[in-house]
Amino acid sequence: MSCDHHFVAHHVCEYIEGSLSFTLKARYEAALRQCSHCREIHDQALALSRIPELWQQQEVPRWNRARHAMQPPRQHGQWLSWSALVASCFAVFLVLAQLEISTADGLRISFGGGMDEALLRRVVSEQIQQDGLVWQKAQAAQVETLLSEYAERQAIATEVMLAQWRKNTRSERRQDMQQLLSGWQSLNYQEQLMLNEQISYLASSQEENNMYLNALMESTLYSPKSFPWR
Repeated sequence: MSCDHHFVAHHVCEYIEGSLSFTLKARYEAALRQCSHCREIHDQALALSRIPELWQQQEVPRWNRARHAMQPPRQHGQWLSWSALVASCFAVFLVLAQLEISTADGLRISFGGGMDEALLRRVVSEQIQQDGLVWQKAQAAQVETLLSEYAERQAIATEVMLAQWRKNTRSERRQDMQQLLSGWQSLNYQEQLMLNEQISYLASSQEENNMYLNALMESTLYSPKSFPWR
């Protein structure tokens, strides 16, 4: 059975205050008996209504509001402690101890010793060669990949072309067979027509011959020379 939770939530305050009518109160209590969710809503509202009963009047504590209204002053220490100052002086001494100044090719200041130009060139050359080898390997791998992809595409294109050629060949063969069959049928039909014409001609010739023979026999049988007694 479905329950109208909105009805309970809407009339819970009136039920707690005791201002709900008899009909609505009976409906409200029936909903509480049937639905656990409605009972939960009622219990929460009842607990909230009992909060003022638990309120206890207490005296306001006496504390200086002006002192707590502002942030406390920060404790500023010395700019540098003795340990930091000693470490800084030691670092400066190390830097000055390894300082080298050269004026051969203009003013050059280096810390920790300068690098020889020949050594620098060798290091740069080795780095360039190493980078070149890496680039060549990358290019070779890329070219190999492109070639394999091209070969695969060519193989697919060749298969497609062969399939199309076979399809066209089958279609052409089918057309040739159809033309051959149609020609053979038309040839048989023409030969049949010629045979029928010959048969008709022979039949008509036979009829003419029969008529001629009948006429000849009649003329022979009924001529005056056939009766000598006359």
